[in-house]
Amino acid sequence: MVAALEVCAGFFRPGALDRLKAIPMLVATATEDAIVDPTAGARLAALLPAAQHLPVQGAAHEIFMETDARRAIWFKGFDALCEKEQV
Repeated sequence: MVAALEVCAGFFRPGALDRLKAIPMLVATATEDAIVDPTAGARLAALLPAAQHLPVQGAAHEIFMETDARRAIWFKGFDALCEKEQV
């Protein structure tokens, strides 16, 4: 767990994300996450001009283990990103 926290902290070091800034991505955040700070996803997406932040309201840490409705929010966001990027 310490290694994962160190990696996450590294995202916010100056220049750490420079090579990723042009890559389209979806940064999903579980708004009720008790393990990862729910504001971290929005902060990370703000550092990446091609990223889209997607808060999943009411979701806990693992979005894919949530209700169908909450998983559907993620899949809808992913499908929209794929369509936009013509993937």
